[in-house]
Parts: sequence; structure tokens; C-alpha cells
Amino acid sequence: MDDSSIKTNPDSYQIRVAGRHVGDVVSGVFKKSISGSRHMLHKPPALALSVESLTQAEQAGASEIYITDKESGCVYSCSIDHFKENSFPIQRGGFEPQLALMLARFDVTSPLDYSSRALKCGEVKHQPGNGKRIRNPRGVRLESPRQMLLKGMM
Repeated sequence: MDDSSIKTNPDSYQIRVAGRHVGDVVSGVFKKSISGSRHMLHKPPALALSVESLTQAEQAGASEIYITDKESGCVYSCSIDHFKENSFPIQRGGFEPQLALMLARFDVTSPLDYSSRALKCGEVKHQPGNGKRIRNPRGVRLESPRQMLLKGMM
């Protein structure tokens, strides 16, 4: 297969370390996707990037880092200068030299929280007599006289 058959974005540059694709530089941003359960350091809680990938990203014109956790949807971002100034070196067996930055030093963007407007248990009741449905205000649970009698409150 010839290289001209592969379609690439002209504004994008692939970052490769040890023959593996680790991220892309797009419009001055080094973008990387990780699985948080596998790639986050636990003690201390941090994210690590290889020194080689940072060097390549800077050479490609990146000034920002965006790391997306595919599991939680969170995006960890900072400038490359901030990353280099506040990171600490780490050398784990079988991996190239890396720099790690504590999670607290990243700007974290959480995914949007979607909540259902569906009625919760106990929010819809039927009026005795005409059977017309009424809705209780959210979070307010009204008890019937029968329920109160069974609880011994009447």
C-alpha cells in the first residue's frame, strides 16, 4: 500500500513513540486518549507523558495538552510549559523516561451531566374519587392517611 492512499488531516501531526501512535497534534494542541483505570498513576494521583512524545509535540507546534479519559469522559488540560515546570520525572520498568503531573494541577473538564425528567417513585398519585392524576413537587413525598395509620401516627 502506498502512502498517498492514506488520508490524513494536513493540520494534524501524529506523535509516535517506539513505533506506537500515542497522540496527535491538531491546531497547536497535543491530544491524547487514555483509559484512566490503566494509565493513571495511583500514588500519587498523576498522569504521565513520555519525554519523547512531549519533545515531538513541541516540535510539531503544540503549546497545549488535552488528555481525554475514555472511561470517565473527563478532559485534563494544561499548557506544555506548565506541564514541564510542575512535573516530576518517573521511570517505570519497560517504559521510556516519563514526566508526570499531579491530577490537581490539571484543568479538569467533566462531561455534561444529563438527568432524566422522568417521574420518580412516589411523585405521581391518583386522587381518590375521580381518578385524576396529580404530581407531587419533586422531592416531596406525601403519605396517605392509610400509610400513616399503618405507621401508627394517627
